[in-house]
Amino acid sequence: MKPSKVLKESDIEREVCLYAKHNEMGAYKFTSPMRAAVPDRILLSEIPEHLREIIARYIRFIEFKRPGEKPTAAQTREHLRLRAMGFTVEVIDDIAEGECVVDEMLLERGNHDNILTN
Repeated sequence: MKPSKVLKESDIEREVCLYAKHNEMGAYKFTSPMRAAVPDRILLSEIPEHLREIIARYIRFIEFKRPGEKPTAAQTREHLRLRAMGFTVEVIDDIAEGECVVDEMLLERGNHDNILTN
């Protein structure tokens, strides 16, 4: 009898991601150079319309750019894909603009105490 193949982590990850993609979900590789031990993937499912505003209080995708710089065509396509699923994607090219997004999220979730005023 032939011994069964021991699955590697990468085999499991690949198959689960293919299954997710087949079911119209996003399977994004998650890396965070400044933070060790983060999970391998983020699975994203389309957000029902009535929950999108609530989800945006807690999760936003941010694309940082130099002042005046625009996202590449590939980045723009990915932003559109995420937005079509109901996620909020911000393109930030200014520190104050980025801080406003953070403040907006704090306000939307009712946390007014942490907002710094200049």
